[in-house]
Amino acid sequence: MSGTWNAFANGDTRTIAFWMKATPNQELNATMFGAVTNSNGTRFDIKVSGNLFRVEIQGTGQTTTTRVDTGRWHHVAVVLADEISKH
Repeated sequence: MSGTWNAFANGDTRTIAFWMKATPNQELNATMFGAVTNSNGTRFDIKVSGNLFRVEIQGTGQTTTTRVDTGRWHHVAVVLADEISKH
């Protein structure tokens, strides 16, 4: 996805969902989805960090304990609640 879409426009709740499969010998520091609105660091990223999922919203983030480099398919769904996206 590219263009001028704004992940933080009007503060609505939104969901990003996709399937992904990674193997142990694959590059595992990749952004799966990213949205930045301006130069002050406002962002919404879903990435693989090492061999785990990580979600970063604004200046903070959470990393899962589920390994993704198993060679199996994983369904990923992240909800950005309206109260988070308004800040």
